[in-house]
Amino acid sequence: MLRRAAGYFVYIIIIALVFFVTPLFALLNKGYDGVIFDGVIIGGISVGKLSPVEAADVLQPQVESIEASKVVFALDDHLWAGDFKTVGVGVDLEGILEQAMALGRTGNLIQKGRDRLGLYTEGRVLELPIVLDRKQVYNYIDEIAKKIDMPPLDAKYCVKNPRDPVIPGQVGKKLDTKATLRTLEGFISQYNLDKPRDIVVPLTIREIAPKVTAAMLKDQRLDMLMGRYTSSFDCSLVERSKNINLAAGALDGTVIPPGGVFSFNKTVGPRTREEGYEEALVIIDKEFVSGVGGGICQVSTTLYNAALHAGMGIIERTRHSRMVDYVPVGLDAAVAYGLLDLKLVNRTKNIVVISCVVDGGSLITSFYSGDTEMPEIK
Repeated sequence: MLRRAAGYFVYIIIIALVFFVTPLFALLNKGYDGVIFDGVIIGGISVGKLSPVEAADVLQPQVESIEASKVVFALDDHLWAGDFKTVGVGVDLEGILEQAMALGRTGNLIQKGRDRLGLYTEGRVLELPIVLDRKQVYNYIDEIAKKIDMPPLDAKYCVKNPRDPVIPGQVGKKLDTKATLRTLEGFISQYNLDKPRDIVVPLTIREIAPKVTAAMLKDQRLDMLMGRYTSSFDCSLVERSKNINLAAGALDGTVIPPGGVFSFNKTVGPRTREEGYEEALVIIDKEFVSGVGGGICQVSTTLYNAALHAGMGIIERTRHSRMVDYVPVGLDAAVAYGLLDLKLVNRTKNIVVISCVVDGGSLITSFYSGDTEMPEIK
C-alpha cells in the first residue's frame, strides 16, 4: 500500500509541475518570438530582444572595424599587406547570431528553463569569432609565392674554360604556404578583439638544393668528346639568330649526372618576350607562321642529333608536322614549351656535359664526359 501511495504521490507531483512550469515557461517566452533572449552579450554589446537582423546591424560597425585590420606578410625588408577581408580572414557574424538565438531554446523543457534562468541571473557573454577562409588565404599566399619562389640553378661546366670550368649553381627558395598558414592561424587564435590591430606574419621559406653542385664537379675533367653535330642558319635573320643564341646559351655547360634525365624545356625555360625572345617563323599545323621563339627547334634538333652520335638515351622526341631544311629528313626534334619536349637520359656511369656554341652561322652542339665515375657527395 505504501509503495502504491508513493507512486501516486510522484505522479501528482509531475502533473503539478507540468501544469505549473508550462505556463511559467510560456510567460517567460512571451515577447521573445524571433528575438534573442535578454542577458546575451556579443562582443561587449547587449543583443537581448533583438532579432538576428537587428543584432547584425548593431554589430556591423564592430565587424567592419575588425575586418579593416591588415594581415602583413613579411620577408626581410619586403612586405605584402591586405585587409582581413581581402586575405580571407573574417568574422562569422551569421554563426554567432545563430548560437545566440539558440540560447534558451535548445533541449528539453527542463534544459530550456535552466538556460533561461542562467541568462536571467548571470547572462551569457559571446565573442565575435574570427574565422579563416582557407582557400582564399591559400590563393592570397600563392600570389605572393609567385614573386618569391626561385628554382635552384644547377652548377655548370664550361668546356671552353679548362682552367676554371666550374660555374657554381644557386640554391632555390620556395614559400611554404602550409607553414605560413599555420603561423597565421596561431596569430588569429590569440587575436584581441577589444583592440583590433594589424597582424604581421613572417613568411616561411624552404631552401631547395640544386641537383648538380660545384662540389660534384670539383676536380672533374670532362673533356672526352662523346658526340657532336653542327647545323647552319642564316645570320641575316636577326630575330631568329637571337633566339638561337639565347637557347644555346641556356644549354651550354648543362651537366647530366649518371642516370639523370635532361629536359630541353626545363633547361631552356619559357620562350617569351620577357625572356628576350623575338618573333620569327615557326611551324604550326604544317604551316610556317610568325611566333615568339622561332628558331628554337633548330637548337633542339641539333642537340638531338648530337645526342644520337653520343649514344644518349632518347626518352621523348617529336618530329615536326612538315620538313625542315637544316637536318636530313626524319632527324628533327620539335619543341613547344608546355606541349612538346626533348628528353634525354645519361645511361653511362660518368658525368655528361653539353656544349652548345654559336660560331657565325654555325650551331655546334657537343656531348663531353670524363674518365671517372660520379663522386659520392655526403
